[in-house]
Amino acid sequence: MFSKKPRRNFRTRRDESSEEDEQKTNEGEENSIKPAPVLRRSKLPQSRGISCSSKPEVATDETKSQTTAEDANDKNKAVTDGELFQRAEKKENLKNDALSSSDVKEGGIPDAKLIRAALRRRREAKAQKDYIPLAREREGSHSSEEESERDGADDDDDDDDDDDDHERRIQFAPKLKTLRERVAEEMGGSDSEEDGTDSQEDEDQTMWEEQQIRKGVTVYKQSSQDTVRQKKKYNIPESLPQISIDVIKKRVSAKLETLRQVSRRSVMDLQRVQLDMDSAKATLEQLESGSSHEQHRFYKGMGLYTQNLLECLGEKVVEINAVELDMHTLLIDQAEVLLSRRRESVREVSTRLQLLAYGTDPSDNGHGDKAQLEVREQSQSCETADAEYENLPADDEPLPEEAAELCRKRDEILTKAENIFADVHNEFSDVKNILCKFNKWRFLFSESYDNAYISLCIPKLLAPLVRQQLIGWNPLNPDCKDIEAFPWYSAVEDFCLRKGCNEAENTDISVLKSIIEKSILPKIQGFVELIWDPLSTGQSQCLAGLCRTLLDDYKMLSGEQSKPVKALLEAVAVRLRSAVDVDVFIPLYPKRFLDDASSPQFQFRDKQFYSAVKLLHNITLWHGLVPEDVLIELGLTKLLSRYLMITLRSAPCERHSVEKCKKVAVCFPKSWFEDVDAGASIPELRMFSEHLHQTAHALCKKNPITAITREIVTDLLILLRNMKALDSVTDIVETYHFEGF
Repeated sequence: MFSKKPRRNFRTRRDESSEEDEQKTNEGEENSIKPAPVLRRSKLPQSRGISCSSKPEVATDETKSQTTAEDANDKNKAVTDGELFQRAEKKENLKNDALSSSDVKEGGIPDAKLIRAALRRRREAKAQKDYIPLAREREGSHSSEEESERDGADDDDDDDDDDDDHERRIQFAPKLKTLRERVAEEMGGSDSEEDGTDSQEDEDQTMWEEQQIRKGVTVYKQSSQDTVRQKKKYNIPESLPQISIDVIKKRVSAKLETLRQVSRRSVMDLQRVQLDMDSAKATLEQLESGSSHEQHRFYKGMGLYTQNLLECLGEKVVEINAVELDMHTLLIDQAEVLLSRRRESVREVSTRLQLLAYGTDPSDNGHGDKAQLEVREQSQSCETADAEYENLPADDEPLPEEAAELCRKRDEILTKAENIFADVHNEFSDVKNILCKFNKWRFLFSESYDNAYISLCIPKLLAPLVRQQLIGWNPLNPDCKDIEAFPWYSAVEDFCLRKGCNEAENTDISVLKSIIEKSILPKIQGFVELIWDPLSTGQSQCLAGLCRTLLDDYKMLSGEQSKPVKALLEAVAVRLRSAVDVDVFIPLYPKRFLDDASSPQFQFRDKQFYSAVKLLHNITLWHGLVPEDVLIELGLTKLLSRYLMITLRSAPCERHSVEKCKKVAVCFPKSWFEDVDAGASIPELRMFSEHLHQTAHALCKKNPITAITREIVTDLLILLRNMKALDSVTDIVETYHFEGF
């Protein structure tokens, strides 16, 4: 009812076994009670792989009894006859092997005759029927009989022994049949096997010859392919080109140059290694000479000092910002008051004179002469007493009470600024003491000082202290002291002059320049944007002179400009453009008012004309600082062409008109007229020189030419000569015979 669990024990077949092993095996078989099972080929299809089944076969009782009896007889027979035959067979095989070996030389290949003789002896040995064949021979020689038995006895295969699986021989894969076995199966019998012996020998011989021929052909093909590959890989020309001495010289020279380059690189590497060795030796000596404990103590104390300094400045910078904001607010309010007052005055006078010129003033009521007198007095009060700018208006100044209030508030702010560091020790509030700490570090441990980039940190560290000292500094005031007079400047300058060090090796030489860029220029930029009045000659001269000194002395304009420098110059250009667009105003009146020099319209227009000339002069003060194209646009294209030339052309040819031309010509920078006819390249200057030429012609045409006229023409010729308009000068001199010019 229950199938027996299969036990699989795959037994390997030994190719060679000694007689003692065979005897032991036979004795074990005789002593065993259980009969050996009869191995029969299964009916499974022949294919590669394992062809076995773990399912046990079921047999009937009768079949089992018959099989047991037959197996017992076969077993006894195999023990008696098999042992004797195996011994005889081994002796015969040894004899045959000895004979076959004697015929073939050692290491040689047997010929066809020897192979046929060996095959014939082997067949004769197998043809004997007085022994029990081995399992392998039995399977090969009687394959046809087993096949017939399998075809006719399917039931017997199904009723095979019910022995264990490990007692059976398992067929893993069908064995390939030889040509003789296939021919024997087709012919069906031992007779056909004997008849096909000769054909088998011929066929074996043919196959062996074909194999040898195939091997030889393959070796030849491989050798020919290798030869072709070698020819393709090494394409050696049949004739080599001729080599001249020049070619050899070039190759030798190229090789020599390569070796020289390698030598130079090696020398540079050697020098670099020597420098590293020297630096390492110096560091080693410094470490050996100094005490590590002292270094640690110094670094620890310096770190603590720096931390305390940063905390102190972090708290005080809030107060510095507040006081600085108060001072800037005070100055901004004052500048706005003066600017609005000037603009309002110009607006009122212009409106009043415009109404008087056309007789449309509703508030006149027959008192027009009185109104004109008031306007004349107001215009005359704005004239300056300066000899150089005799007719130019004076700078706007605050009223006395406004000036007193301004001074009082300014003193209060300065008092607050001085008390910011009143509760701080001098080591943290004095620039000189702070720099002494870093100077000591630089002197004792210069390498660590340079590696820490202290020269880059000092400008930012000292910025709050510098700003605190500059709270009362006004770059627009001529009476304000120069920055070189402040304590911080002298302390920083002494620190930058590092004794016993070359300028190239001194990394602290740029500290003063960095402080000016990061602390001074931003402060000046704030004055330019919020406080500076471009129409004020005093403010413009102070501001332009200071910027020129700083930028030229510290070489901030040469090369690539820094961001603070670019921002400052851009702010100056923006402020000048705003003044030209908003503050320049020259009114137009009927000719009858302009011919009368005593009329208020004439005087007001002259005042506005000289105000525009004053702005032109202030603009040209920035020559060399602000880009030249910006100066030409503001000073010549807008001011000269749109405003000044209109007034000059409408003025009568008299001495007053020539004076105006002189005032305009003085404003031009001399660099614009360095070369002959250099001014001719600028259209506005060429237009101005033509106007002077035409004015001189008009004066010379008057008859008779008086001494005053000759003096005026001489002044015009001097202006033309200064402007390098030599053609115009030559034309006037030759035409009107001005001798001695």
